[in-house]
Amino acid sequence: MSHNVEFVNDSAELPFNAAEVVEPNARLLIANPDIRVSIQGNASEPGTEQYNYKLAMDRANAVKKLFLELGVDESQLVTLSVGEIRSKTTPNRSVVLTY
Repeated sequence: MSHNVEFVNDSAELPFNAAEVVEPNARLLIANPDIRVSIQGNASEPGTEQYNYKLAMDRANAVKKLFLELGVDESQLVTLSVGEIRSKTTPNRSVVLTY
């Protein structure tokens, strides 16, 4: 099961294949209401630190919205942004799901 949703540069619009990543994770969460997932937004280097922090949070919130639409309880979802400064993900235009 994949835990990365990769976005195009400078966009928080869900990519066409986001559901392929999110749906299996949503089924896991629905079947296990005691599990929580961290939805970590990342951004690449171009742009200011503030811009990249917001872009990364918008990406995380886009993935969270999809989880909610699929029936996951909001209490199971934790969103955060690491922007580009603290991102350790490659490519760092992604949202990483961590249990």
